Amino acid sequence: MDNFNLLLDYQKYQIPKKGIFRIEKNPAEYKLPGGWVRVEVEETIIGETNDTYVTRFQNSNHGEWIGDLVFKRYYTFPIGLHKSRFVKWVGYQLSIFD
Repeated sequence: MDNFNLLLDYQKYQIPKKGIFRIEKNPAEYKLPGGWVRVEVEETIIGETNDTYVTRFQNSNHGEWIGDLVFKRYYTFPIGLHKSRFVKWVGYQLSIFD
C-alpha cells in the first residue's frame, strides 16, 4: 500500500496551534442584505499548505487500469480550512502546575 500526500507542500507543525475561522453556518442560511450567514469556530491546526490550514487527514483510494488488471492506489489528503477564512490565533499558555 502506497501512502503519500497529494499536496506535496504540506508542512507539519511541531506543536498544534489553535485558530479562529469564519465559516458558513451549518445548516447553511442566507439572509438579505449580506448573504450567507457566517459563524466563528475554533479549530486545532496541525500544519499548513500554501493555501490551507490543515486540521485532519482523509484516506482515499481509487482503481487504476493497467492492461487487463486493476491496481488500487491509496492516498492521504490533508484537509482543512482555506487561509482566507482565518480570523486570529488563539493564545494559550502551557501549564507547569496542574
